[in-house]
Amino acid sequence: MAATCTWDESHARLHLAHPEAGEISIFPDTEPDTSVLLDWLSRIWPDELPRPTGLYRAADANLTDAPDPWISINSFESNNAMSQMVGNNLSIHRWRGNLWIAGLAPWEEKGWVGNEIRVGKAVLRVHCEITRCKATMANPDTGRRDVDTLGALQALGHQEFGVYAEVVHGGEIATGDSVEVAT
Repeated sequence: MAATCTWDESHARLHLAHPEAGEISIFPDTEPDTSVLLDWLSRIWPDELPRPTGLYRAADANLTDAPDPWISINSFESNNAMSQMVGNNLSIHRWRGNLWIAGLAPWEEKGWVGNEIRVGKAVLRVHCEITRCKATMANPDTGRRDVDTLGALQALGHQEFGVYAEVVHGGEIATGDSVEVAT
């Protein structure tokens, strides 16, 4: 998770940076640069996992954790509750959220499943909670696992953080917009 990535659309160039592996810029569609990327990845790849062997262009598809084109909604208060549980100030980047909401009770968003919510001018249908994986245990700055987020969630009787929602009616969302749950 400590890696950062930027894509230069006009030049079809990918730039990657990591605190331990340094920085590279490549043209992913060229064989020499594929080898450069694989070498760069090998410096940070966990020993217990199979090594990448190639680079493949994906078909037009959603490259997300969910099979549908949903967005993830997380709560600052739920993150604060988790931080208190684990005794560590957890970065919101651990949860890879698309939309962060403030002003809720911790875990209030869990009750939105099956409902529509209005945020700014947008209407979203909340489909399900987000079951979390080991990636949330990694510090986003270092990429190293440093907090047992899954154990903390399991101590609460679940392994979910945040919810997935579908955009029903698109519209502008701005910082400070309220969230209204449809009744």
